[in-house]
Amino acid sequence: MPSKKPPPCPQRRRFGKNLVQLREALDLTQETLAEMIDVDRRYVQGLEYGDYWPSLPVLARLKEAFDCNWDDLLEGCETKKSKR
Repeated sequence: MPSKKPPPCPQRRRFGKNLVQLREALDLTQETLAEMIDVDRRYVQGLEYGDYWPSLPVLARLKEAFDCNWDDLLEGCETKKSKR
């Protein structure tokens, strides 16, 4: 029996929320965005849910498709460094 998929990490989930906000601001569907950045719609869906991070080339294509800056895509995705 397959095990349950672990929940997405907070940084990936935040990236997904940023992606949804940017996509909806341009009134794009997941399918339209996927076509614009040359990936499958299910990949966009996974990014928005926080299943995984995009590769650097896909991240650059997202930035270009949204005509945004890096902060718009990555806001809130940084990890906190532990104090030693």
